[in-house]
Parts: sequence; structure tokens; C-alpha cells
Amino acid sequence: MRKILLICMVILVFAPTACARRGMGKPDCLNIFCFRYMTDDIQKAYGKARTADDTMPMINFITPDRDFSDMNELYDSLMKGFLTKSPDIDLFVISGTNQYAYDIIENHYYVDLGQDEALQSHFDAMYPDIQAWCSDGGEVFGFPYHILYNMHIMADDGMMASIGYHLEDIKTMDGFLDFCDTWDERIAAPPTAGYYQRALSYCENYLLLHYDRDTGDLNLDTPAFRSILSRCRELAQLEYFQEPYGLITDVDSDTSPLYFGTVNIIPRSHRQYVPIQYPLLKGEPAGTKRYASVYWLLVNPYSKHIDQAVRVVESYAGIAGNTELIVTPVYRDPAYYDNTERYSQENLDNIASFIGDSFAGILFPGYYEVLEILDAYITDDSMTLDQAIMQSQHVLDMVRKEQYIGK
Repeated sequence: MRKILLICMVILVFAPTACARRGMGKPDCLNIFCFRYMTDDIQKAYGKARTADDTMPMINFITPDRDFSDMNELYDSLMKGFLTKSPDIDLFVISGTNQYAYDIIENHYYVDLGQDEALQSHFDAMYPDIQAWCSDGGEVFGFPYHILYNMHIMADDGMMASIGYHLEDIKTMDGFLDFCDTWDERIAAPPTAGYYQRALSYCENYLLLHYDRDTGDLNLDTPAFRSILSRCRELAQLEYFQEPYGLITDVDSDTSPLYFGTVNIIPRSHRQYVPIQYPLLKGEPAGTKRYASVYWLLVNPYSKHIDQAVRVVESYAGIAGNTELIVTPVYRDPAYYDNTERYSQENLDNIASFIGDSFAGILFPGYYEVLEILDAYITDDSMTLDQAIMQSQHVLDMVRKEQYIGK
């Protein structure tokens, strides 16, 4: 009898987890899928919303590391839920670098947040470019939880001026390398700090910038892309483009004039550093924009708690300038930020042109397969330039036939 009772207790302990994984949510809860590091800030937003509406369901977080074996399992389940019009998830996070992002936006698996007057006032206070990154076909599909600018450098123009250079001088790769060489010759400290740049990012940028979503067309056999890809292979041999590639929260020293891999674009303490885009390669025209990874909060259109989920998004919009881990400046109005010294009108205005030189990167079918081929060409001698182009183009052409031809 004791053994039977013990087995029953074990089943009861594990049953909720198993049900959560099959159904992706708990009945009568406001079910929110996000990453674990996001839960504290969303919890605060939920608390604020529940204070105004005590009938709001209790919150239940679903996170990849706790509820699923891997990210693919989670998003496969999410997509199946959309196809069956499942209300299991009320609010969810998706990034442009997720393979399902385009399908979710294209198939309108979201509630148009632009229809909510209170939320629209927050969108109107954003930088116009960021507001545009949240819209498609006249609808607002999500709120930007945070943004990673994947191809930027934090630069101290005053430190550069000590050897006769300025920000304008490193807009091209030749100028960047010339500055670094000169700095190495004259100054004991290294010219760069943080993580290294990544040569493959130039290929990512080209793919995301030139892919035609209306037709599936992307021609890589062009003089421009051949020049970019060849140069990436050369750059991968230089110290400034060596692994490891990664991210850190902020500029944490001021011993080098250039800083790579930071998340914040307005530093906490070393305010002399400003964000600039990666230098241009030959083959890239002046004004080429750099991609950013946007993480959006979206409301499931099949949710049973749409109004409450929208209220949580609205509450988050109100605290987005004062989040715990990362503050992505989405608003140009300093009234949204408690730290008015860091987020002064001057500092917020200073990053406007940088944001304007960025675009929201959204993946497309075959993206990762092509990137794997290009990365192999850049990092080893396993194939020629012609082979890399041919294999990549073959993947794109096959995907286009599957996704577009005859539809």
C-alpha cells in the first residue's frame, strides 16, 4: 500500500510538468512564453497590470530551459498551437533571428497592438525606425522587448584624436585597419577591447538586406557579394576578427578607443563612447545599413485572455526604460527613463542616426543552411569561392522552388 501511495505521489508531482509540455500552458492562467532572464521584468509589468485589474488570471511562465528539451521543440509546439488555434499561450517572445519569426508575422499570428489607444501612445514616443520595426502592413505585431545591434562598435572619438584620427576615418575597412595599425605603433594599449568582430556578420547582413520576401529571390553570384565574401575570408585571419565572438553588457574600461560586443549603446559610466556601425567593405555602397536582432512581445490571437495580455504589454511599455538587466533605448523621450543623466535628451538624440542606420533582420527559409556554407568557406580551405557561391545559390534556389513557385 505504501508503495502504491508513493507511486501515486510521484505521478502527481510530475503530472503538471508533463501536461504543461503537451499543452504549453496551465488552465485559467495567463501563460507567458519568454526566456528566463526576462521573467523578472515581465513579472513587474504583470504586477502593475494586476493592481489595476484584480480579476487578471495568475501568471504562469513557460521558459525553454525549464519546460522543453530544446528551443526547436518549444517553437515547434508553438507553431502547432497556431495551426490548431490553440489558446494555451497568451503572450510570447520571438526574435527576428528565430526561423519562425517571418511565418508568425506573415500569417498574422498576433494581435494588432496598434488598435489599443494606450499602447499606441507608447509606440508614438519611440524612435520612428524602431516603431517601423514593429509594424507590418499597417499593423503593429509586437512590442520591442530589447534590441541587439549585432554590427556595431563603441568608439571614443577623443581618444582616437590623440593620434590624429576621427570616427569618419574608420567608416571603411581600410580606414579601420589603418587606424588600428597606427595605434599599435604609437600606443602601448591595444586599439580594441571587448569581444572580437565577426567576419561572417558581413555575409549575414548581405543576406538579410537583399533577400526579396515577395519572390524568394536572392542572387549571390554578383561582383558585390563575391568581393564581400572574399574579403571576409581575408579578415577572418586578422586578430580583430578572431574567435571568440560574444556579447557583454557594457563598456567596462576606457583603455582602448574601440569596444566590440557590447549590448548597451549608451554606456553606464564611460559616456564618451558612442555607437558606430561596422566599417564598410568594398562591394558595400555608402549608407549600407546593419542588421539588428529585435526581440518582440506578441499576443496570441487565439488567447482567451487577449485584453489582459495586452494590458501586460502596456504595463511593460511603461517600464521599458528602467528594466533590470538590459535597457534598450526604444524611446526618444527622456521622461521614460529614471536615470535622466544617462538618458538625457542629448544622449538620446545622439544615437538617433545610429538607429537610423540599422534595420530589423528577419530570417528566411534556407538562411542557416546558406550561412553554414559561407562560414565553411571563410574559416577553412575546404572549398573555393566558386564552390561556396554555387552551393549557397543551390540552397536558395531549391528553397524558392519549394516556398514560392506555383503558389
